[in-house]
This record gives sequence, C-alpha cells and structure tokens, in this order.
Amino acid sequence: MKNRKNKTLLDHKVQTLTLQRFGRAFTIALVIVSLGLLVLELLGHRYAEVDIEGMFFFPAIFGFVSFVFIVLAGKLLRRVLMRDESYYADEDYFANRDHKPKPKPKPKGGRNVN
Repeated sequence: MKNRKNKTLLDHKVQTLTLQRFGRAFTIALVIVSLGLLVLELLGHRYAEVDIEGMFFFPAIFGFVSFVFIVLAGKLLRRVLMRDESYYADEDYFANRDHKPKPKPKPKGGRNVN
C-alpha cells in the first residue's frame, strides 16, 4: 500500500513539474514572438487605410482592448441570460423522486360528454 501511495505522489510531482516546464517554455516562446513583432514594428512600415491604423503598436492595442471588451460583455450577458438550475424543471419532480403523473380529474355530472 505504501509503495502505491509513493507512486501516485511521484506521478503527481512529475506531472506538476511537466506542467511547470511547459508553462515556462510557452511563456518564453510568447515573449520571443512579442519581441520579434516589436522589432518588426520598429523597422518595418505598415500601410494604413485610416490614420489611427498607423499608430505605434496599434494592432496589439486594438486586439487587447477587443479581448477585454468581449470578456466583460460575456460576463454581463451571463448575468442577464443565466437562469436557475431548476428553471425548466417542475419543482415537485425534484421534491419527489418517485414522481407519478397526476390522475386526470373526472368530469362532473357522471358521464363524459364530448
């Protein structure tokens, strides 16, 4: 039993280290790509159709602002559109798990007139 516990602990440590290494490598790659784009921005010339597009690092700023807007709009929409878990369910159904359909009421007067 102790050997099994040590093995799962070792697996957890290996998985954590692997994730940390992947995260570190991904961060380094992202920084290198960003620096490369910054160098291209400084050395190259972008042709802009509108004056604001010619602004320094405009695509990065525009993308970041768009991303923030989409996330905040999603949070607002979630508050507006989200319903309770039991919104579509009958409350009595969850109260009684052995839910049986209610019998139809008998017509008054003794006979069924269609």
